[in-house]
Amino acid sequence: MNGNASAPSTSQIATDLGRVIGPLRRAILRSARSAEGLPDLPDAHIQVLRALAERSPQTSGELAAGLNLARPTISNVLRVMTTARLVTRLPGADDLRQAWIAPTDHARDLLERYDRASSALIDTVLSGLTTAQLTAVADALPVLQEITIGLAHRADDVD
Repeated sequence: MNGNASAPSTSQIATDLGRVIGPLRRAILRSARSAEGLPDLPDAHIQVLRALAERSPQTSGELAAGLNLARPTISNVLRVMTTARLVTRLPGADDLRQAWIAPTDHARDLLERYDRASSALIDTVLSGLTTAQLTAVADALPVLQEITIGLAHRADDVD
C-alpha cells in the first residue's frame, strides 16, 4: 500500500472476510469430496471428527464446549454420526450414564482421505499464484489464526 492510500476500514474488511471464508470452505469441501469420491458429510460432522482426531475420546459436553455448539445440537449431530457409524460411544468407567465419544476407523479413513485431497487441490491452486500472492497468503495465515482465536473467545464470553 502506498503512503497516500488510507487503510481500509475494519468493518469493510470484516464484511469482505465473511464473504470469502464461507465460500472458500465450501469450495474446498466440495472439491475434495468430488476428487476423492467422499460421502457428503455435513460440515458439523467434519468439525466433530477433527476435534476427535485431535483428542479422543471426549464426552459430548467436551465436544460441545470445544466446538462452541449447544449441547442439544451436539447430541443431535452425534446421534446421526453414530447411526452412520462415524463415531462410537464408549461407556464411562466410573459412571455408566456418561458416554465417551471416539471416531470409528471408517471415520478416521474418511478424514485422512479428505485432508489428502483438499491439500492436493489447494496446492494445485497455490502453485498458480505469483510469489507475491503466495507471500501474502503465508503472511495472512497467522492473522487468520488470531481472528479464529478471538472469535472463539468472544463466543465463550457469550455462553
